[in-house]
Amino acid sequence: MKITLHIPPPKGTAQQQKTIARGKFVTKYDPPNVKEMKRIWTRELTPHAPAQPLEGALRMKVLFAYPYRKADIKMAAGRDIWKDTSADLDNINKGLADIMEKLGFFKNDGQIASLPIEKIWSANPRVEINLDELGKYR
Repeated sequence: MKITLHIPPPKGTAQQQKTIARGKFVTKYDPPNVKEMKRIWTRELTPHAPAQPLEGALRMKVLFAYPYRKADIKMAAGRDIWKDTSADLDNINKGLADIMEKLGFFKNDGQIASLPIEKIWSANPRVEINLDELGKYR
């Protein structure tokens, strides 16, 4: 299954969830940027959700292509540039995988056995997701 979302990757990450203590109780909550990230992923991925979750071991290959920074536009001349700034790849991908699980792409994100992820600066901002069943043996 190949999905290309023609949007810049959302800025919030699942790890930005906040915790607050009120007396004896501890509550977790999502700040506005995390809520927005979840809304964007849900809105964009819902039309692509399969009728049945994928089974077994999965390979999830993801490309996060961010829009060029102003300083990069002339220098890059239309070429992609590796993005070596925050947020961390694993943090960006966790929110995506959680929403894909919730929407029924797979039963549990623990099924993901192979996870190549890249992030770049690009003239063509987008998110590319390739999700494939691997079979039982390597």
